[in-house]
Amino acid sequence: MELQIDRYIKQLLFKHNCVIIPSFGGFVSNYKGAEIHPTQHIFTAPCKQLVFNKNLIINDGLLANMIVQQNQVTYQEALEIIDKDVFKIKHLLSVGEKVFFEAIGYLRLDVEKNIQFSPVSNVNYATTSFGLQSFQSSAVQRGGFAPHANPFKDRPSVKAKPILKKYRKFALPILFLPLAIGLFLFPFSSTIKDKIQVQTSGYFSSTPSNLYKPAAHSFSLEMAKIEPMRVAEAATIAAAAENIEDDFAVAETTKVAAVVVQAANSNTNGTYTLIAGCFAVLENAEKQIEQLKLKNITASIIGQTKTGLYRVGCGSYNSTNDANDAMRNLKTQQTEVWVLKN
Repeated sequence: MELQIDRYIKQLLFKHNCVIIPSFGGFVSNYKGAEIHPTQHIFTAPCKQLVFNKNLIINDGLLANMIVQQNQVTYQEALEIIDKDVFKIKHLLSVGEKVFFEAIGYLRLDVEKNIQFSPVSNVNYATTSFGLQSFQSSAVQRGGFAPHANPFKDRPSVKAKPILKKYRKFALPILFLPLAIGLFLFPFSSTIKDKIQVQTSGYFSSTPSNLYKPAAHSFSLEMAKIEPMRVAEAATIAAAAENIEDDFAVAETTKVAAVVVQAANSNTNGTYTLIAGCFAVLENAEKQIEQLKLKNITASIIGQTKTGLYRVGCGSYNSTNDANDAMRNLKTQQTEVWVLKN
């Protein structure tokens, strides 16, 4: 059964090293240099050896474009021609027949159903070897070479004299010289060591020197006394601080320094009120009241500050001394409070 694509493959192998038959395989040509047969003495020109690779099945368009150019058909029609020949090749191989590609070689299946390729030997696809044919030549006779007389006379070899032999007799005394010096100075080593220690200790001697010494002062320095701030003064400072308008948010805290702050809005009857905390959220203030009740401390919400914080109060007093005594008693119960002047 004749194929249509084998003549296109033959033409492409002269220009390309690989020609792929889509969905079947590809023919690959590898360059081989000139050879001389070792026994037959046949000289072979450089050539390209053909092999078949069944894994080259992706269409690269080379074979289809060759059919389009020579037959004036469309690319789709060229693919149909290739598919028909591929179907023929697979059918012939499946029934055990050989498939012949003109000027390329034979394809067949072995016992394990693998494709075997046998290339032809009468076509050389290496264009650089065009016109070069194989030929046989007679074996080259190689005779022995006659030795030539040496025109130069050899002189007897002269042994090099080692330089160290001259100084070998001085080597042993030089090696033992440091040892002899060490043995000689060993009895005096303790004396030398003591002298070195004495000289070194002179730099750190404890003997008083005649350098300048500052005279001792007879006058005494009195420590400055700092009187604690009175409640009235603290109240004045706190009132001035509370009149400043703040634009930033005030963090909730229950630990405030024990200072007196004058309230703007107060619902208490006494002059001084103990404040346990200020909260922006009403629920947080109520939670602190519940925690104080667990400690047997009566507390309630006594109003809000100018910034909208809820105050939790736990007692109102008419004098500063009573408020301070109550604050110290609460601190013994690990409860931090501060005094607010109403």
